[in-house]
Amino acid sequence: MSLAPLPGRLTENKRNSKATTDRIGRKLIEDKRRIALGEKGAAAERDILSVLLRANEREDMKDSEKLSDDEVLGQIATMLLAGHETTSSTVTWLLYDLAKPEYASLQEKLRAEVNAVLSDQPSMDELNSLQYLDAVTREALRKNPVVTATIRTAAHDSVLPVSKPIVGRDGVARNEIHVQKDSVILIPIISINRDKAIWGEDADKLKPERWLEKSHPYAAEYPTVFSGIMTFLGGARACIGYRLAVMEIKVILFTLLRNFVFEISDPNLIIETIQG
Repeated sequence: MSLAPLPGRLTENKRNSKATTDRIGRKLIEDKRRIALGEKGAAAERDILSVLLRANEREDMKDSEKLSDDEVLGQIATMLLAGHETTSSTVTWLLYDLAKPEYASLQEKLRAEVNAVLSDQPSMDELNSLQYLDAVTREALRKNPVVTATIRTAAHDSVLPVSKPIVGRDGVARNEIHVQKDSVILIPIISINRDKAIWGEDADKLKPERWLEKSHPYAAEYPTVFSGIMTFLGGARACIGYRLAVMEIKVILFTLLRNFVFEISDPNLIIETIQG
């Protein structure tokens, strides 16, 4: 038996957002299919969606291997939302932090490093060699994960070990949690990323130096795909584009910090995140 979502503003916002995404996505599919497949004389477009649609119509592809329109629509959502909005939002929150008076020296230190690079278009290796840029990028992804939480459903009965004994309502201390098949598990990404037991008492602060000092030994115990933080998750369902996202953030920061200084016009301005 499935449960209906609870009524409310959050549920309504999600429903409206999905309807908008579906409408725009299906229009993109129709337009690209007409160009990529319908107009024989048109030059072959090389964007991801056109390539996907052409591959989906190949004669040597089995029907079982082809994607339905709903599946193609899912790929569009992944490309637009997971691969675009998350990166831009991460940069936005980082720039907001850098613009605060308390982080002015951090911004200047980062600007000095990127300005020391002779080329306006450095290679990927050159960008990766900038240690403070790398530290700022990792710290931004740790402190302000755009996806603050996610869920997983247990595929089978399992046992989750815990790092420290926990005491249940019955007063019994346990070193593991038994999870039944089909149980829904909440993964509090931002809570783990800001856990003071891992990152120290300043876990809520933007402190790139922690990556240079390597003062977070417990983070190495987390089986994630990137730096022991939960932002990109881990395992088979980890973010497949995390390397691209990290490099995009570095490129954007490199370009912006060489050309602009970020300040908040109203020092009393406080912007907070809301869910939904």
